[in-house]
Amino acid sequence: MPEGCVVDTDVISYLFRRDTRAEHYRPLLVGRLLSVSFMTIAELDRWSLQRNWGLARQERMAAYLERFTVVLVDRTLCRTWAVVADQARRNGRPIQTADAWIAATAIMLDVPLVSNNRDDFTGVEDLRLLTAPQASSESITLRNVPTSVTTLSSPTSTSACCMFASIASSVMMTISAVPAALFRSFWIIEAIEMS
Repeated sequence: MPEGCVVDTDVISYLFRRDTRAEHYRPLLVGRLLSVSFMTIAELDRWSLQRNWGLARQERMAAYLERFTVVLVDRTLCRTWAVVADQARRNGRPIQTADAWIAATAIMLDVPLVSNNRDDFTGVEDLRLLTAPQASSESITLRNVPTSVTTLSSPTSTSACCMFASIASSVMMTISAVPAALFRSFWIIEAIEMS
């Protein structure tokens, strides 16, 4: 079974907009089970409203997002969010609410988070972060990072994820180590295609 990952809002945006930084993230995504947090969907919906997107562009985004599994909120994710937010605060690196939901999703699923915003997550323990150093203008060296937070550059160095969801329907299921997560649509992306 392919490994999974949670894709942060910034990377989704790069891919959808065909930003040059997207090229650095494609190798981290190819062959993986791709998930996004419900919070990423909410952020993208807000951005479309703030930027006055027309109906055609909103529909293109909705179609683009169909290739990702959307992880919906449940009691386990709420508890994980609370732990993430509290850990970050205790580590002296408070985290934004939306970022805490996204990090909690990756931690709950026991998969890495693919993000270009590594500084947003430096106070979060037990988060495996995949980032493409060339994609960011920031230094490749992480400062003040708890030892449990790692930046990985190779998708082969992470543990496998056990997660399934039905393509044909919106069946909700619990599989192996994925506690009560709710999934909508499931795709194994062999290559990220730009629509």
